[in-house]
Amino acid sequence: MARALELESKRWTKDEAPLRLNSRCFSELAIDIIQIISQGQAKAESITLDLGTQIKPLLLEELARFLRSYQRAFDGFLERCRQLRNYRANVIANINNCLPFR
Repeated sequence: MARALELESKRWTKDEAPLRLNSRCFSELAIDIIQIISQGQAKAESITLDLGTQIKPLLLEELARFLRSYQRAFDGFLERCRQLRNYRANVIANINNCLPFR
């Protein structure tokens, strides 16, 4: 998860335009993180259902940690990168991540 965030935040600071989906700014970060969490849960459950139950709170705590890191990285981008050409598009793409993460 940390690696996915690092790659995404590098795209912001390099002034790369976000992907577009149906003419809307889009980031794959939320999809990647949700898949990581989901795959971890599925892998644990494939070992034993009890392990799946035990791992769920740990995965949710990792997700909470990730979201705090994401917020710090995005706050830094908001403060330092206002002059970038794709600033607004990247802000919109990150706002569009809110619903999937929720």
